[in-house]
Amino acid sequence: GMPSSAFSSLIERAAAWGSRHYLGLPARIANADLALWDGGVVLEGVSLGAAPDDLTPARAAFSPPPIAREAALVYLDRISVRWSWRALLSRTVHLREVVIESPSVRLQREADGLVDPLRNARPAADPSPAADGGPSAWALAVDQFSLRSPDIKILNPANGDKLLEFSLEKFDLSGVVFRAGEFALESIG
Repeated sequence: GMPSSAFSSLIERAAAWGSRHYLGLPARIANADLALWDGGVVLEGVSLGAAPDDLTPARAAFSPPPIAREAALVYLDRISVRWSWRALLSRTVHLREVVIESPSVRLQREADGLVDPLRNARPAADPSPAADGGPSAWALAVDQFSLRSPDIKILNPANGDKLLEFSLEKFDLSGVVFRAGEFALESIG
C-alpha cells in the first residue's frame, strides 16, 4: 500500500487544489496524520484564506503556499476524527469522536454593512446543481463532538476595531444523530 506520508502529502495538495477550484479561496493543511486501518485522521494547521490568491489550483497543488494565521478567514490548530468502518455497512457514517482545537474565525464587515465571509470567493468550477431535497438513505451519528477554545471576531476593516468578539473554553455535543430528515441530540455541554 501507499505509505502514510504519501497519503498526507496527497491530502495537503488536494486541499490546496480543491479549495481554489470549488470555493475560490486558498486553503492549507500543514500536516495530515492518517490511521486509516483504525479509523482515524488528524489534520493540523488547517486554514482558509479570506481572499483569493493569484495561484491556479494546479500550481497551488504542486507547492501549497502557507496562509498566515492572522490573515486567515478560518484557522484550526488541530482536527482529530475517529470513525467506525463497520457502521458503513448499515449506511451510517458513525463518527466516534470529533475534536476541533483552537478554531479562530476572523470576519470583516463590508462597506455595505454586511458580513459575508464568501464575498471574495472566486471558484473555478461551476456551482453544483441543487440537490433534489429528498431525505438521504444514509445516516450520520456523532458520539462525541468537542470544540476547544473557539474564538470568533468580526472586525471593522476601516480601523481594525473589533465589532464582535466571542470565545469559549469548550463546547461539547454528544449523541448526535441525523437520519431520514430527523435529528436527535443526547446532550450539550
